[in-house]
Amino acid sequence: MKRLILVRHGEVESQLRSDDELRLSDDENGLTEWGVARTEGLAEHLRERFEATSLLTSPLLRARQTADILARELELAPTVESRLAERDYGFPPGTTMGDSHRLQLACYEHPEDDPPHGESLASHRRRVSEWLREVETRLDAEGGVIVAVAHGGTLEQALATLQGSPLAAASRWFTRCEPASYHLLARLDVEGRKVWCLDGVDLRPI
Repeated sequence: MKRLILVRHGEVESQLRSDDELRLSDDENGLTEWGVARTEGLAEHLRERFEATSLLTSPLLRARQTADILARELELAPTVESRLAERDYGFPPGTTMGDSHRLQLACYEHPEDDPPHGESLASHRRRVSEWLREVETRLDAEGGVIVAVAHGGTLEQALATLQGSPLAAASRWFTRCEPASYHLLARLDVEGRKVWCLDGVDLRPI
């Protein structure tokens, strides 16, 4: 079996804050109680459905907390992978939640431009694509089921890369990914070609 399971972290504190409140730093933006509970349900589902062979996580707090919950059910030690981190937006001190949303959207208008002290969409795409190439090589050689915990923007970049969506389409492309949900990808050999297939999105019973 050759599978890649892309997991978005659980609900976080910033999702509960109003537009006029200050944006939480990455070190403060942890899982809510509901986010923990939903992630526990996801962990149980993945354990029952798949025999995961490795667990990777973004270094950011919300992802590491999610990975720690998955690790207990999957009986795997999480490995931190810096390339799974969310894009570095370079938000200045004093940025409100409303300002952060506007700044994020503005980056899609100029995907090649690095914001001050931040990272462009193009730079983010390159590091996610580099990581995916290594995953492809590993799965082709060894097989297995890799679970990777990341963020909405990172998952969007990964899926766009696998589908061959050009960076210029980023402003018109959106991957809907709820907290503590996942995309299931299969690595297949088809007529001598190694290809990716999207096998499902959050396949838990409603």
